[in-house]
Amino acid sequence: KLEGKGGAPKLSKKEQMLADIEAKKQKGAAQKLEGEWKELQGALDKAGSAVAKIKDLDDFCRRCTAAAQPKLAMQVTVRRLQECKAAWAEDCKGRGEANMKFAILSVEIVRSLITTHVEALKDVKFEPASDARVEVFETLMQLGFADVAMHVQKWLVDDKDKDARKDLDEAVLDAKAVKNKLSVFSRSSPHFQLEHMGHLLPRPPPKVKDPRITSFTPDDWQRNLLDVVDSRHSALVCAPTSSGKTFISYYCMDKVMRDTTHKDGTLVFVAPTKALINQIAAQVYGAFHSSFGIYTDAYRHRALSCRILVTVPECLEALLLAPEHAAWAQRIRYVILDEVHCISTSEEGRMWERILLLANAPFLALSATVGEPETFVAWLQSVKDHQKAMDAGAQRESYEVKLVQHWERWVDLRRHVYREGMLREDQLTPEAMVKAGRLQVRPRVDHSAANLDGAEKLD
Repeated sequence: KLEGKGGAPKLSKKEQMLADIEAKKQKGAAQKLEGEWKELQGALDKAGSAVAKIKDLDDFCRRCTAAAQPKLAMQVTVRRLQECKAAWAEDCKGRGEANMKFAILSVEIVRSLITTHVEALKDVKFEPASDARVEVFETLMQLGFADVAMHVQKWLVDDKDKDARKDLDEAVLDAKAVKNKLSVFSRSSPHFQLEHMGHLLPRPPPKVKDPRITSFTPDDWQRNLLDVVDSRHSALVCAPTSSGKTFISYYCMDKVMRDTTHKDGTLVFVAPTKALINQIAAQVYGAFHSSFGIYTDAYRHRALSCRILVTVPECLEALLLAPEHAAWAQRIRYVILDEVHCISTSEEGRMWERILLLANAPFLALSATVGEPETFVAWLQSVKDHQKAMDAGAQRESYEVKLVQHWERWVDLRRHVYREGMLREDQLTPEAMVKAGRLQVRPRVDHSAANLDGAEKLD
């Protein structure tokens, strides 16, 4: 092969022509963005709304990133930081309690500059980067994070590079003039981040994709749950609220729906209260539509003819005990017991126990608050052992009960404080609390689709 400069393969005339055309296109796109950036700067000077300015800058920064223009993207990000600081300063004037959103966004943008745009930021040959480094340092000082500011400025430019450090060194000397000018009055940068920026904390991504779930990459403990269902074992699942354990219910439902061996198989989802039943019923109906059924003391719909039944313990117990429904009970392929810790209550607990004894299918018991899961799973195993002894040779698919535990919860909780007199009674109605923008029609699911796993139904 012919070699060009530096030992690289020499391009043919056609390849060289295509490369030149591509380079020309990129240069033209860069020049176009530069022109649009000048126009946007002029428009920003005339605009009034801080939120609109910040949004326009964010949108333009995304375009620069998509067009592989990292240096221009960094400049746009710096301007976005300046607009956030100006809005935060304005928001603090004449108020006892300022809205923290602009201060939080300022710290988010600083984080973006020293991570996403770090290559352009540390480029000592790129002139705008010098002003950007000063802006990062001064922002941290102004917000009251002096220790972080001093650490970051040393990391941005090496002390030995005197020319590149000139502007930064001058900013360090003048640091007292800007220190705490826009203070967020937090004890430290870590405290501020933990209190206001939990959504940006690093989250370890799952390492291995699973072909059984196409909508997200499950964690190891979630893959263990998938294995449990595929092996038709029973399991006690202990994980915090909103940690991702409910997805297994939808996977299990889909598994039952796709079972060609048992085409009339049924899954029963049991929840302790009618309020929770109504919530689950809406989600199941949206996901599986005509296969859905519900049974409570107040409402009954296709209870015996559906493939997925959502019900309360007392109603399921009545169905399992009724001789005329024995054939239906034999069709049950899985039972999901949500909030299974309710078994500890004096009245309802007896019903849960009888359901565990009467149901001839494996179960998934879900809970976020089981105190001693090892003891509880041992008791659940004893129930299955009792069933095995009672079966007397008529073996079921599995009598094993697994314990699947998870302790972390990667979820962003919003805190709200209600003060008496702030809201009128007519503002606290369900109709008043629902925003029109959040209302949407859930499309009907095509169960013939090869990629359906039910997990995308979770919000």
